[in-house]
Amino acid sequence: MFIGLGFETAITLQYLSYRTAIEELPLMLPSYDLSAFSSAASAALPHLDALSDNTTLIFPGNLSMIEGLLSTTFFGIGQELNNSASGDLTAALAEYSTELETIRVHMLGVADSWLAAGNALATIWPSNSFMEYLPLIVIGAAAVGLTIVVVIYVIRNTKSQ
Repeated sequence: MFIGLGFETAITLQYLSYRTAIEELPLMLPSYDLSAFSSAASAALPHLDALSDNTTLIFPGNLSMIEGLLSTTFFGIGQELNNSASGDLTAALAEYSTELETIRVHMLGVADSWLAAGNALATIWPSNSFMEYLPLIVIGAAAVGLTIVVVIYVIRNTKSQ
């Protein structure tokens, strides 16, 4: 039951912030053409909407008011598991296989949308091995340079025999 409530709360908060971010990002970065990104990212919105439910946020802990897909599915699985004499999880999951399949389809839709959005951003801000490791290369080069300077300083200031 608590897995469903926590999952639904997280998805609901993520949906609300994600939707706002998609709307605001082009305004924050007007010098970039984010239309491909926005289009790809927006494909996740119907899936997140289907999985979210504001009652989880409005009535936290009030199980009589909770009615979202995630919370009711996991609550039902928990009830089925607790009420069965055998405690058979497989049977409890089978009872809710349709709901779990719906959740799976929506989660895959979100993942596909995010992958497409990431690929759209990669065309704007390409990334390669050199760019990923550039900070480490700069730090390494600075450390080598500093070491060389210290060695030369020590050699010049050491009295010879």
